[in-house]
Amino acid sequence: MARSKKINLFEGFIRVKEPDMKRLAELTMRAKGIGRSLNEFASACGVNASTLSRIVNQKNSGPSADMVIAQIALNADPSSRVTIEKLLDAHGLAPVEGAKSPREVLMEIAQGELTGTPEAKEVPDAKYLQEQAAESQRYRETVQNTLLDLGYRLSLDKDTTAIRGLEFDCHAIFVFDTDALEPEKLNRWAFIRLPALRQQAYPTVQRYFGMMFLYNPVNDGTRVTLITEDSITYFLLRDMFYSAEIPASFSIMLIDASERKILHEFVMRRSGPVEPVRLFDAGERTDWSEVFGQTENEKQHKENAESKEGSEAI
Repeated sequence: MARSKKINLFEGFIRVKEPDMKRLAELTMRAKGIGRSLNEFASACGVNASTLSRIVNQKNSGPSADMVIAQIALNADPSSRVTIEKLLDAHGLAPVEGAKSPREVLMEIAQGELTGTPEAKEVPDAKYLQEQAAESQRYRETVQNTLLDLGYRLSLDKDTTAIRGLEFDCHAIFVFDTDALEPEKLNRWAFIRLPALRQQAYPTVQRYFGMMFLYNPVNDGTRVTLITEDSITYFLLRDMFYSAEIPASFSIMLIDASERKILHEFVMRRSGPVEPVRLFDAGERTDWSEVFGQTENEKQHKENAESKEGSEAI
């Protein structure tokens, strides 16, 4: 990937000091989180791993691109408490009176609104942002069309807050105001994109659980749903949390965005008397030996069981 041009995304901010390289390195590592490698974090941010490596190892001779700082904030581990304000301060920028909120800028980037500007077209990362925006639109249309076909009322909520945090909020790719969850006395349905994390999926979801235990989204009338197109990620999580329960209204949804279909939704049990709304089938339990292959011990155990069944039949 070509080096990102250092455009001024945060127009209402001025440089008041040189970047604090040590602080920026610490914040970047915190934003990466425990469950991700630097390469995985770079991929989530849509930048080369070498770009983040230079930040982490304090090898940059000058300020990083604003887009890189924005992507670190957008893709930060939810439990890291790394905010765009902290990153911009370490980046050496301070707001002037009347400046647009940095969170507004992040929201525009996340929704793809900045990818159409002349400046953003000169940034290699703009293609990545456009792909993310197109994917979000496909996801939204999939859920929207399905709920409308089922006869539910819905409208797009401009407030994309999914989970409120102590220092920062977790935002969804889209939120619907809908009557689909009325039996739970909820009127908002927030959808968070879940990448194909496979074995890293569990700690990622655990971080969301941590945020929801601190502030339950049902207090805002909200169900939180992690949405993915990767079937293995979906069924791994579904089987891991099959018997668990939490106070929040929480689900994991598997979709086919190309066909605009919801395939499955696993809704976790809610602690307490409230029965969660289940509109879609959760899917059958998975035989993981067929997915990942059997270990030698599992194969031997199966052969012994089949041999025993054969002997008993004789």
